Amino acid sequence: MDMNNFKRWETPVSDAESLSMFSLFDKKNLEIILQDLRDPNGKRFKFSFYKVAAYKNILEEYRTNEIEFPNRKVFGWTIVSDTSKWLNNLKQEEDLFEGNNPNCKHFIIITEDDVIEILCSDFPDIIEIESAKEEEELPGKSTIYYHPQDRKDIDKLIDTIKKDSRKSS
Repeated sequence: MDMNNFKRWETPVSDAESLSMFSLFDKKNLEIILQDLRDPNGKRFKFSFYKVAAYKNILEEYRTNEIEFPNRKVFGWTIVSDTSKWLNNLKQEEDLFEGNNPNCKHFIIITEDDVIEILCSDFPDIIEIESAKEEEELPGKSTIYYHPQDRKDIDKLIDTIKKDSRKSS
């Protein structure tokens, strides 16, 4: 992925500390609900894309072969391009693509676990929705620990792993 063609896309989650996808619905529209796992208020935001030309959701670990993955400190979690390789390929290979999708853009939402790429002519509607309930399980496919904030949890996990490995020996 050539990051020279992408720019930061300012959204309410651009500078989240630890972004996770709560859900992705593909019915008439593509709706993605995101949550910053480090937000003490559990705020969630719904991104609604209308008339989506294409999208893909890839586990983040499978994107390791990308030559130039975006620097989150520079780009944040959300980026956009008018001239990405994927978008340009579709314009060249599919005769009806550009006519059916004028001014199409390539949006990317990066989370701790997923990379969601969307081709759509319009920016999505983004609204804050009901926050996560305190007792609700955190979204995402993995548990993310940060050093030094989560040092106690990391130490507990290490102790558990050591105990379990002794039991199996």
